[in-house]
Amino acid sequence: MTRPEGNDPDFQGPHSRGLHFYGRRKGRKLRTTMQGLLDGRLPTLRYDPAAAPVVQFSHSPDDIFLEIGFGGGENLAAVAAARPDAGFIGAEPFINGVASLLRHIEDQALSNIRIWDDDVRLILAGMPEACLAGAYVLFPDPEVASHVGEVMWMMGREEQAKEVWRGALENQPDSELIQEVVERLQVEL
Repeated sequence: MTRPEGNDPDFQGPHSRGLHFYGRRKGRKLRTTMQGLLDGRLPTLRYDPAAAPVVQFSHSPDDIFLEIGFGGGENLAAVAAARPDAGFIGAEPFINGVASLLRHIEDQALSNIRIWDDDVRLILAGMPEACLAGAYVLFPDPEVASHVGEVMWMMGREEQAKEVWRGALENQPDSELIQEVVERLQVEL
């Protein structure tokens, strides 16, 4: 889906700063319970790009991981439950997916997840060097993977960038977007 003309709020995030986001931010109207989770819990769990990632958790995590595009949050919640010693930052601009993750967090009493409910590109460049033990994209969209991989590459996170691009190419081996970025940066996958 491409971005519509005008200022449709379904396609704009609170921190967008003119970035072009190519997907919806909202789906169906949220049930009262899910809207309550967004209003009550999201402000306390929102990732703060102005603060160091490690200080945003109630414990000092051994490792911090970034999941880009967590969808409904099922995987992120399961991984966080399996690794209570680690911290997890989930980036997902689709508000219905954010509400779903909040439900998983509540149901499982998870305290090691922080949520970025906007475009991940807005936080990647500002993260301190070597603050992440890993970053991953499940079922990566080639357009998103090309941008995320390029930002990670420019930040010196070459192996993580390669993982993002490889994952996208597994799903769409003929992606011209990924191939163009990899060739321009002279990367060997």
